[in-house]
Amino acid sequence: MQTSLPDELQLDALREVANVGAGHAARALSSLTGGDKIGIDVPRALQVDADRLVELLGGQTGRLCAVSVDMEGALTGKLVLAWPEADALRLVRKLLHDNTATLEGVDGASALQEAGNIMVSACLTAVGDLVALPLLPSVPTTRRGTTLEVAREMMKDKVLRMDGLRWVLEARMFSQTVCGQLLLFPDAESVAPLLAQLHL
Repeated sequence: MQTSLPDELQLDALREVANVGAGHAARALSSLTGGDKIGIDVPRALQVDADRLVELLGGQTGRLCAVSVDMEGALTGKLVLAWPEADALRLVRKLLHDNTATLEGVDGASALQEAGNIMVSACLTAVGDLVALPLLPSVPTTRRGTTLEVAREMMKDKVLRMDGLRWVLEARMFSQTVCGQLLLFPDAESVAPLLAQLHL
């Protein structure tokens, strides 16, 4: 199991994986929102524990909405789209063309999950093409809660414990009205094969 990446070239490769995946997810979101311009910050490849992940997601006082899928196929892990609740609400209202929609309503929850499903599918297809491996998403799940609650869900791993470290490839996406994060958590045993597919 690989737990460190000493080579800057390897880190650059993982950041490029995040960049390619986020770029396709952003294009999918742009299409869903009628052509909104979606920007992407420079992606990061980080090792995080639960506390560091909470910080990365905005701190303990925040509340998030997250759509996640398990990554299945030759590489395994978890892919998550996370939005602060206020941004998730603005996104839902834009998707539904309804300024009275709520996150609690069936329509709002379904719209957010479907948007997330389309975005993660676009991301995984692009990453799979990049590394020449088929990657399939599980059925998406949606979670709302405190940043700590959502972070704990993200850190679940069949190998690593909550007090362990986990690799995350993170990219922030933003438009004039909505900001969110895409986070790809490769399982520990998938990091080395992922790098091998990138010839590193």
